Amino acid sequence: MPEPFLKRHGFEVYWLETYKTIPDINLINLDPETLVISKQASKPQLLKHPLLHKKKLLEVDVTELEKGGGGIRCMTLPLVRK
Repeated sequence: MPEPFLKRHGFEVYWLETYKTIPDINLINLDPETLVISKQASKPQLLKHPLLHKKKLLEVDVTELEKGGGGIRCMTLPLVRK
């Protein structure tokens, strides 16, 4: 299990009972108080997490882009260029 490995490195594993793969696990922090999520994401499930319950959620309709298999995080992945 990766959980003990992640805990050793300071990360907490938060298990979800059910989820829609792309919308529910893809999000971006805009700033310390705001998350960008898909309109199809399960907001109540995200807000149950003790570290996320006070965050503002900015919902974006990315339905057509998600059909390609990526979420918000993948679609906005920054590239380092020279």
